[in-house]
Amino acid sequence: MSLLTSAINVTLRRAAGLLPTRALTMSGTCTQPTFTIEGVTTQRPVALLYAFGTGSQVIPAGYPCAGTVLGLDASTRLGVTLQADAAGLAQLSTTVPPGACGRVYLQALDLSSCGLSPVLPLL
Repeated sequence: MSLLTSAINVTLRRAAGLLPTRALTMSGTCTQPTFTIEGVTTQRPVALLYAFGTGSQVIPAGYPCAGTVLGLDASTRLGVTLQADAAGLAQLSTTVPPGACGRVYLQALDLSSCGLSPVLPLL
């Protein structure tokens, strides 16, 4: 099966409700958050991206998932790459500078399917 056929199958199965929808949630406080990413490809890497605004930045050629349109603006940076577990879940507990609260937006990118979570404001 080609990569394109595989991606189409994943998209169709997700649209039919046969695969979980990706989600990015935050618990804890803005400066001591735990980020939870759900519904990503099991046992595969997922990127947690951040930016200072929302928009439609396109991942450029030469990077994983090139051509994917993000919900973030041109200030987008890679925060961290995590490994999803057998349930398609990845978590990160971290410390965030207080000045980032209310000014930063996050989005998860499944590096296998190139699927995105909704954008999450850091509040």
